[in-house]
Amino acid sequence: MKAKPFFYLIVLLAPLNSCVREIDLDFGKVPVHYVVSAVLNPDSVFRVNLSRSLRVDQPGPFPLVNDAVVEVSGGGSTLRLIPDDKGNYLLAQKPQKGMEYDLKISCADGTILRASTKVPEEPVVSVLPLPAENYLQVTIIDRTSTEDFYWVGIRGYDAEDKKYYFETYVESNFLSFDDFNRTKTIDRFGRNTWGYHFYARLPDLSFQGKQAVFKIPWYWLPEGEPYSPYWKNYLYIINADRHLDQYLKTAVIQYELGVIGDMPVFYTPIDMYGNISSGKGIFGSCTFSQFDVTQP
Repeated sequence: MKAKPFFYLIVLLAPLNSCVREIDLDFGKVPVHYVVSAVLNPDSVFRVNLSRSLRVDQPGPFPLVNDAVVEVSGGGSTLRLIPDDKGNYLLAQKPQKGMEYDLKISCADGTILRASTKVPEEPVVSVLPLPAENYLQVTIIDRTSTEDFYWVGIRGYDAEDKKYYFETYVESNFLSFDDFNRTKTIDRFGRNTWGYHFYARLPDLSFQGKQAVFKIPWYWLPEGEPYSPYWKNYLYIINADRHLDQYLKTAVIQYELGVIGDMPVFYTPIDMYGNISSGKGIFGSCTFSQFDVTQP
């Protein structure tokens, strides 16, 4: 009697082992979409990138689209962006904080792509070094009238290479951060903390109209030891509109799946968030606050 469960298990597994075979997938009916990539930032000029998607059985790169008419409307006026030969549409003018913009792209085949975004206001942020405790104390003062999504990150700048290098993790014990990319870790000072992969996401749901105060472990060179003139460390905060916020979150979740090489049998990719009607991609906006924390 005790052997029956084991016997049943063998019977159940046998069909699974006998039905493995190679098949050729037909991607001929998979539709091709226009793909938009645009994030408005008051510190940068208008820029919209337009390309087309590819089926997975076709080699890259993604085809660029240079013959569309791209218009952005806001504040009672409509701006037409100028194409280059790299799929970009540009205008030497900067978006305004608090302004809502509508995107319209008229493609050569008659397809019309549309999307909207409202550029967030720049948050009031202060950063206080606490060298005796090896922490940075960050204070964000939130507004009552808007929905805000803050993304905290760290990066360094190499003046010789003229490149930014982004930290893989942001550490903090502040439990109001979203936990979707959170893991337990120990900082370089041996303290238990949480690590957030790439960014720490902080929606203002728990402190709307108030302030959030949190600490990030930080290391400075011992007093008297010289700093490199070619390297800078920065803490930065992105205040994203709801479209960019959801796009960033799904992008990190997709990366967190960690699929490399052959995919597992029951692998299910998530849908990347997008807000482009009749197409794919993102038309979002944000403000960017950056603080030099190289020295205390």
